Amino acid sequence: MPADARLLAARDLHVQQAALTGESLRVEKEARRTAIEGPMRPDDADAVFQGTSVVSGTAMAKVVATGRATAFGEVVARLADRPPETEFDRGTRRFGLFVTQTVFVLVLIVFLVNAVEQRDPLQSLLFAVALAVGLTPEFLPLITAVTLARGAVRMARRHVVVKHLGAIQNLGSMDVLCSDKTGTLTAGEMTVARVVDPFGNPSDRPAALAAVNSHFETGIKSPLDVAILKSKAIDAHAYRKLDEVPFDFERRRLTVMVDGPEGKQLITKGAPESVLVCCTQLESDGHVIPLDDSARERCVATYQELSG
Repeated sequence: MPADARLLAARDLHVQQAALTGESLRVEKEARRTAIEGPMRPDDADAVFQGTSVVSGTAMAKVVATGRATAFGEVVARLADRPPETEFDRGTRRFGLFVTQTVFVLVLIVFLVNAVEQRDPLQSLLFAVALAVGLTPEFLPLITAVTLARGAVRMARRHVVVKHLGAIQNLGSMDVLCSDKTGTLTAGEMTVARVVDPFGNPSDRPAALAAVNSHFETGIKSPLDVAILKSKAIDAHAYRKLDEVPFDFERRRLTVMVDGPEGKQLITKGAPESVLVCCTQLESDGHVIPLDDSARERCVATYQELSG
């Protein structure tokens, strides 16, 4: 994308916005009938940004910002700013201020004592200045740098690359470290470990229904859909799609209606707590039974145990 723009027309447009949002999945974009005023956000369906790339599809857009005025330009400007003060910088600054205050007080006391004893004022001043110079730790920056460099060498022997020397002390002063591991420590690929019924017993039925839902779902296939389709093969020709209710973050469900060997079915996939709210029955061991309070508690216990 050469600039920040609003879409006027789009067809099957998918954009990779990882440079701005860090999300590895591509995002579907579409033009809206009524233009939206105000600042653009990455989650706006009709907004595209400089620095992102088109994965597929075509579009026509109206440029609204270029250069430093773009969202990517703001990121570049922030990176050029001075980084925030770290715990190591604060500690060094506080220690330097403490030494300065101590030297100033000692020099003042020495000068006053000499003045009380009626010694030569010039000699007293020179002595106080010499004392201040002697007390000032001139080699503090050198000692600090050498100490941190030795720490970096020890870390390197343990196969850890230290880009900033102060990072070692900063890491040691942390209470909580949060890390986004997907794509860095892990491959970010989902796999189906096991398939169970509402009570946690092995069952192939949920996998079959989930595969039909994922196969006929439109839009972008999520890693969950890819894992489901890899784990369970279905005869897609035996089904005919009738309708679909796309996923949204309020319902947290995706619903597909199909006509197949078992007749018309409405298959919903989503967050357990969102799906259970809509259910009045459950299927276990091939039998359909009412979803009463007791059964609902068992279902909740099943997915909480799996989540744990």
